[in-house]
Parts: sequence; C-alpha cells; structure tokens
Amino acid sequence: MSIRRLLVPVLPLCAAFAAAPASAQRHPPVEGTWEEVVEEADTRPIVAQRGDAGFPVGTMGSGWGSPLTISWQGARIVVEYPFFSSYDLQAPLHFEFGLDGSEVENDVTIGASRSRVLGRAASVGDTVVIVTRQPVPPEVAPAGVMAEVRRALTLLAPDTLRMVTTRVGVRGAPTNVVETTWARRR
Repeated sequence: MSIRRLLVPVLPLCAAFAAAPASAQRHPPVEGTWEEVVEEADTRPIVAQRGDAGFPVGTMGSGWGSPLTISWQGARIVVEYPFFSSYDLQAPLHFEFGLDGSEVENDVTIGASRSRVLGRAASVGDTVVIVTRQPVPPEVAPAGVMAEVRRALTLLAPDTLRMVTTRVGVRGAPTNVVETTWARRR
C-alpha cells in the first residue's frame, strides 16, 4: 500500500483538526439578550430660581443600546441592539467582531449617514474583550485619527454581565472608564 493511498483519507481530518481551535475554542458564555441595570441617577442642584426639577447626571455608559443581543457565529462574536423605535422601521445596529485577531469592518447607517466601525475581539480567560476603532470627525482631529473603545465583558453570575468600557483619549483628552451591569433577559 502506498503512502499516498494512506494519506488521502487522513488529510481532510488533519485539516479539520487544524481549523478546530479557532471555531471550537471555548468562548465565555456571554451570549443572550441583556438589559442594562440602571441605578438611580445622581442629580445636580436646580439652576432656576423656582419650579425646576434637578438635572440628572449620567455617564457615557457602554455606548451600546439596551437591550443588546450577543451571539457567537463561528470565529466571530455578533452584537445587535435597537437604535430606533419600531415606528422608524429600521433594523437594529449589527456589529461583528473577529475573534482571530482580524479586524472586521462594520458599516453603520443611522438615518442618511453612514460610518465605518472597525472591530476585533479576543477571549481572555472568562472575559471577552472587544476593541472598536472609528474615524474622529475632521473638526475634532486631523484626518486619519481613530477613536478607540475597549469593552471587557465578564459573566459574574449566570444572569449578570459586567461590562467595563474604556474610551481611549484622543489628542490629549483623558481616558474615560465606565462600568455597567447587565441582567439577562428571560
């Protein structure tokens, strides 16, 4: 029996096992539909002399809408959330992030405006880290400057997700870090 005859049936199996780590890699169990847990907002003192309520003080949050749906699709993690009301007849925003280190380009259309968001993801232990980059508007920074946002998603309990969002400062602006908690929607 020739070596070629022995290898022909084995080569497809070798290729399948070589590809298995990327698609069969254990992913942290962050998939599902999540709603942000909003704590009671702080309020600033009123500005008007009378008849005005205090102004709520918020944070930049995660930058993603609530509820959001996370799913695994092969070597990509997919995040979707509604940005518009059902009356606007627009699909939810849809983002895909490559888990193999490759940067995936996501086109985002809001109204008549389109923008490009580049993203990649990695599993680091029990955390999924998603990094997005997008161009900074030309009135803020020179052409080609990219804003970067890192989101670290960690499952704290079967129905509790923590997201730490880091917005890297551009052109001397301070870096902003916000932690949000999400509850699994049943």
